[in-house]
Amino acid sequence: MNSQGGMFDFGNIMKQVKGFKDSIDTMKKSMEDKTVEGSSGGGMVKAVITGAQKVKKIILSDEILAENDKEMLEAMITAAVNDGLSRADEMVKTEMGSLASSMGLPLNGLL
Repeated sequence: MNSQGGMFDFGNIMKQVKGFKDSIDTMKKSMEDKTVEGSSGGGMVKAVITGAQKVKKIILSDEILAENDKEMLEAMITAAVNDGLSRADEMVKTEMGSLASSMGLPLNGLL
């Protein structure tokens, strides 16, 4: 019931839900263009990851290539990608928290 003793305004609720969905869709789209960088080996291997969790680029230093150690390089690439994915996840959580907060939704602990 609303403050005047009537029923809930479902039209208004649906309008708010649609607005929230539209905002989430916009945020998801913007995450495709935002990037973070994961690294390993003191920065000898870097992975550029989008907020949509896609690998955009792998950067290898000349030093790591000179090592000529395939297993080490594979491990360092894996570590850099995992670091980047973790950072991308944090970026999305931060953006989602900001969006929820701006809409008055308490999502603390849910993200």
